[in-house]
Amino acid sequence: PDDLQVKMDRASMRVSLEVRSPLLDHRVARFGAELATRTKFGNGPKTILREALARFVPRRLFERPKHGFSVPMRTWLSGPLRDVVHEAFRQRSVVECGWLNSATLLRLERDYHAGRTELSAMLWLLFVLARFVDRTAAASGSGVCFKPKPVELPKAA
Repeated sequence: PDDLQVKMDRASMRVSLEVRSPLLDHRVARFGAELATRTKFGNGPKTILREALARFVPRRLFERPKHGFSVPMRTWLSGPLRDVVHEAFRQRSVVECGWLNSATLLRLERDYHAGRTELSAMLWLLFVLARFVDRTAAASGSGVCFKPKPVELPKAA
């Protein structure tokens, strides 16, 4: 929770989008600090922003239910990252580490590209894990992957 601005900055800078800088301007911050709480939050969160926008933006655009900002995994997996994912699943470190079965990864990838798009979230997570395994092995200098010690889970009472 304490690093949301950093995360938002990284995500927005990646696509050249400015999302919060205007709100961090010292003049805007001072103006907001001087407003009475009732004025700031009279009609719920972002009251001041909504009133300011009303002159420039049709109300229907900001008086609607919130909707998420999803990651375009399917677009990435089928487009710009297709070859990157394929190579990640074939990395020697991924095969030798034993965390992931390369043949299974490649089969899932093939199934995804054959139309099983419901596999996109799983494929994405496995891609991230494969990259982690590969980078961990590379960082060791010897190409040896990180092998965690098995942990025994407590038995349910």
